[in-house]
Amino acid sequence: MAGKQAIVEDLRDAYGAVRSAVAGLDDAQAEQPFLDGRWAARDIVAHLVGWNVTVPEFLRRMARGERPVPEGQDYSNADAWNERFVEESRGKSLSRLLGELDATEQDFVQAVEGLEEDRLEEGKTAYRLVKVATADHMREHAGHIRAWREQAGV
Repeated sequence: MAGKQAIVEDLRDAYGAVRSAVAGLDDAQAEQPFLDGRWAARDIVAHLVGWNVTVPEFLRRMARGERPVPEGQDYSNADAWNERFVEESRGKSLSRLLGELDATEQDFVQAVEGLEEDRLEEGKTAYRLVKVATADHMREHAGHIRAWREQAGV
């Protein structure tokens, strides 16, 4: 994959994969735990929303020539952040979370577009944040949801 436009298209495709994976689920279905015996589809979407709000700020910092993570903040324990994002979303419907996910897409794309092309070369931090930690991660979770739906007949 080469170039900023290809990265943006890949990111948009990953958003579509998540939306497709949860399409037609009602709130009761979306709250059935299946991943690791405790995560439901709505929890997966909630944690994606959390990261998809957070990562664009990293990219904007990089575009300004700053370190991605502000001094004094620690994102090294992804599991703790995942739990935090899910907990903060309690009480939100799947529909509302999907609205939030949709809102993150344009912001994320704008943050990517604000980067210099060379920042998005394979192996670079921005590439890993956008392609690996976001787009590929969203597709991985879309696959989890699809597999659960097939197995559960949902």
